[in-house]
Amino acid sequence: MKELVILPREIITAIVSEIVCLMVLLAWLIRRTFKKRISELQVHYADEGYLTVGSKWLHHKSKNIYTVLYVCNTAHESTKYPITIVYEGPNGNVWAKSKERFLATMCIVKPILGAD
Repeated sequence: MKELVILPREIITAIVSEIVCLMVLLAWLIRRTFKKRISELQVHYADEGYLTVGSKWLHHKSKNIYTVLYVCNTAHESTKYPITIVYEGPNGNVWAKSKERFLATMCIVKPILGAD
């Protein structure tokens, strides 16, 4: 029968510390990859026409759902007059952001394909 090896407290602490560091690094990598993928999807959804009046979007930080009221300055895009999204919050407040800033802070609520 083999003997049970008891490790000193310092070694156990070091091992646990290394495991925690690796878990934090893994969580950071997953979050970074997820944010990048969400960003790519937002541009895709906007390009595919999901950024339309009545579409619902989730704010990354507040987790509130916002409804797009207007998509402005669409005749021609310029730096002087960027495409602007006007949207309403759950409390009735109305906000406006450039398309780029809107897509950076919002996540589309899953669109229903084939719905009007």
